[in-house]
Amino acid sequence: MRDETLAILINGVRDGTVPDADRAYLAQLIASRAEVSMEEAAKRVDDTIAQIEADEIKLRQAADTARKTASAISVYSFLSLLIGAFIASAAAALGGQHRDEY
Repeated sequence: MRDETLAILINGVRDGTVPDADRAYLAQLIASRAEVSMEEAAKRVDDTIAQIEADEIKLRQAADTARKTASAISVYSFLSLLIGAFIASAAAALGGQHRDEY
């Protein structure tokens, strides 16, 4: 029963909404297992779905922040390597010139 409930919730989150038939089925399961009214069970189902959707939004925001941070780090790393290569080239040219003088 737990696997079936999780499958319904996961499919609902993936599709963007949980169909009314699945909501009613989940509410019926909760009402029978927890011995609460159908209204209370439906409220629990709706609260759970809302919490899952809120968690999904938070997760997407965290992933977006991580993506932006990784992008910034890669740009800064590229720039630091480019500056380092330029300085190494300038130092090599200066060292070669200094070597030729002495």
